[in-house]
Amino acid sequence: MNKKQLLLTTMLCALGCIAWYTRTWREPYGRQNPRRDATHTMTIFVHGTFNPGLGLLNVVDLFSGNVSGGEYARIVGSMRDDEFFYQEQPMLARGLVAFEPTFEQQDGKYKLAAYPIANAYEEVAQQLHPGKVINHYYTFGWSGLLSAEERTKASQEFAKELVREYATLQKSGISVKIRIVAHSHGGNVALGLCTQQEVPRIDELVMLGTPVQEETSTFVNSPLFGKIYNLYSSADTAQSADFISTKQRESKRTFAQTPQNMVQAQLLVNYDKANTQKQTSLSLWEKVFGGGALETQDPSHKDLWFLTWNKEFCQPNFPFKPLPMVLFVPLILDVLRQPGNVQVNVSTTGGQICAQVLGDTTQVAMPMTNFITIKKQVMGWEPRRISKQESFENLLARRE
Repeated sequence: MNKKQLLLTTMLCALGCIAWYTRTWREPYGRQNPRRDATHTMTIFVHGTFNPGLGLLNVVDLFSGNVSGGEYARIVGSMRDDEFFYQEQPMLARGLVAFEPTFEQQDGKYKLAAYPIANAYEEVAQQLHPGKVINHYYTFGWSGLLSAEERTKASQEFAKELVREYATLQKSGISVKIRIVAHSHGGNVALGLCTQQEVPRIDELVMLGTPVQEETSTFVNSPLFGKIYNLYSSADTAQSADFISTKQRESKRTFAQTPQNMVQAQLLVNYDKANTQKQTSLSLWEKVFGGGALETQDPSHKDLWFLTWNKEFCQPNFPFKPLPMVLFVPLILDVLRQPGNVQVNVSTTGGQICAQVLGDTTQVAMPMTNFITIKKQVMGWEPRRISKQESFENLLARRE
């Protein structure tokens, strides 16, 4: 081999090493170096009701359940398809959309939150179990209308697309498990899958702040679902606020029955037993007029799912903001090993973020330094401006 050939070979090897390093630096660890026994998993994020406050535009139709074709449906429909509104939560276009998580910002007018949220979720999952799971990420988008009928339609569409995608993966030689992570009424959309035909087994259904309603509450008993996790927070006032889209005119936080494959877990953040007992013993006068109101850090409905770039409807004391609780789903599920009703405390202590079931000594933790690194990456996705003012400005512009 002459000098020119040697030089060329050396350069090609160097370029190959650079390309490999760049790829492995960008991709989650599980995809760089998966274990031989790694499990392929479809991880599907399902959003909840979209801009429910707009339902006040047509309250009569909402109570009757007939929302299609009205002013409310038209306005929400146009907003739902505007990428401006994809900057806070893991939500993309309608239907089942496959995407690759990343911290690298994409070309486009808006910074779509699904990418960094899923990548942060992936980082947490891989830190806990490196290379054990190869996640295939999706969002499922639906109309988001505050209507039981619309959620049923969404379940039907979800089933069709899930069956099709699952078959495609199977044909390509990939045997996958399915984990659905759903927020708010997205959980009821997912529960509705059990009423459809030929739906592949849902190995794990994770519901965050899902309003428990009579129409879908019995679906948790369906054999379609492997494990079911109902995660809720006492600081989430929106979960039980929907009295409109259910015939019973009430929504609850928990299911009356807990099947053997189900865990219902109240989410606590930095729980302090002594402080909680102190607050409980306060007199009515002290609770109403001061004297030590409970400074809870538990997540609100928005903190469960959204990047809280603004302070609207979020928990002021939530220590992880603007990052949402959904990022810690892999951490939380690791400690939920027994069915039943429990409380899970996610705490920031000793330089770690720990999850622990109250009354149990088992802990699962990740270094705080790793979380800080993740947070720094996500902070780069903060939009130029995102507020109700701008959203309504966009709405008015579309109607002109």
